[in-house]
Amino acid sequence: MGEVTGCSYGDLPSCSRVATRARRTLSCAFVIASLAGLVACGSSPGNDGGQPQDSGMDSTTDNQPDTGAGTDTGSRPPTEASAPPTGDAGEPCTPPGVCAPGLFCNPQNVCQASYCDGKAQKPLPYALANDFQTVFTIGPEKDNLNVIRSGAECDSTTYPPIPNTGLGNLLDAGADSAADSAPDSAADAAGNDGGVASDAASDAHTSFPTLNDGGVEVVTYPSTPSCYEFLYDPSCLTGTQGLCWAGAEFTNSAATAAAAPDGHPSASAVGVCLASGATVVSFWARSSVNGSIVKFGSSRPGACMITPINPDGGAPDPTTEHTQCPGDTEFYIALSTTWQQYSVSLPATEPYDDEPGAGGGVWNGFSLVVEPEYFEGGAYIFVKNVVWGNPSVGFDAGVGGQGGGGEDASTDAEAGGQEAGSEEAGSGDASSEGGGDASDASSE
Repeated sequence: MGEVTGCSYGDLPSCSRVATRARRTLSCAFVIASLAGLVACGSSPGNDGGQPQDSGMDSTTDNQPDTGAGTDTGSRPPTEASAPPTGDAGEPCTPPGVCAPGLFCNPQNVCQASYCDGKAQKPLPYALANDFQTVFTIGPEKDNLNVIRSGAECDSTTYPPIPNTGLGNLLDAGADSAADSAPDSAADAAGNDGGVASDAASDAHTSFPTLNDGGVEVVTYPSTPSCYEFLYDPSCLTGTQGLCWAGAEFTNSAATAAAAPDGHPSASAVGVCLASGATVVSFWARSSVNGSIVKFGSSRPGACMITPINPDGGAPDPTTEHTQCPGDTEFYIALSTTWQQYSVSLPATEPYDDEPGAGGGVWNGFSLVVEPEYFEGGAYIFVKNVVWGNPSVGFDAGVGGQGGGGEDASTDAEAGGQEAGSEEAGSGDASSEGGGDASDASSE
């Protein structure tokens, strides 16, 4: 090998001592260098800068306090908070609001047993007329929304005259009053302040009759009618969802209607248990005035503000409704004068058997809301063949199709409708059950 650190093979003892000292010197230097490196990396207890270790260091050798789990943080087991939702009873709902069968996702995002769990449930597709034969009115202008029990105009192209409730004349009076209120020398001499004509036009608004007495109209059909007919003629114009809107809801009994005043259900509003999976409510409708816009829905309030959802007047696509207004249950639809099939969608996870505030089961099987800006001068509205379903099970629930009376209107049904009242449209007094009286229409 020759020489080692300047020593020859002949001087091995002294060279060994030199080598030993060299090794000791190198060891001390290594220890000092290591300590210096630790200090530079912030391992000193006095370093509270909160900064992470130098990015040039190996990330697996962090200098955090020893927790007993080792330095390899990737091997630590997940904490309980990071466990995914199970969708079981009492557990958080699995996004987006999914729970195990028989459960629903409540407003607190916790899975809860459904009211209908263990109870008989109506299978899909489900024809609403099987159980929902009570219709009641809601809204501040419900005195000018009349339920025409006879359904005499279901397939007619001519209609009884619509009574004037004041909106048309009020608009005309506004134009006339400008001319009528011009100063007149003779009137001025008699002390006329020029405002009488305008005041008279305003007072005339309150002198027009309403379609009924202003109370809640509750109609229970003895059997399925050829169609459900309504007349809406607003007396004022206050904009979307102002003071002049009205509506009607289809429910399963007069008792349920009484338990949901103005569409606000209480725990006594117990409905019908429907099988899960409904995402679409299909129905047929038309109006006496082409282009009339009606907000249709079910289950609960939740309006899509695209007005209308079918600008071309055709049948709206449920997929489009889901995409453009996810989570909504009510949709503005423009009607034509001929019978046409329409639909409103339901969110895939909608807990319609367990809506907040209600007693359980579907209590609001179908609804319509009318607003004055789309009904100046009034119009008749017709609805039939309401079916809950989805694209997989379809909507063939034994009801009629397009055209004609629809739901296989039998002689008994027609007779029942006549017994319920063949009053002239718009008279209202014979058909109205004011003050929330829930007497059965079949007794009239």
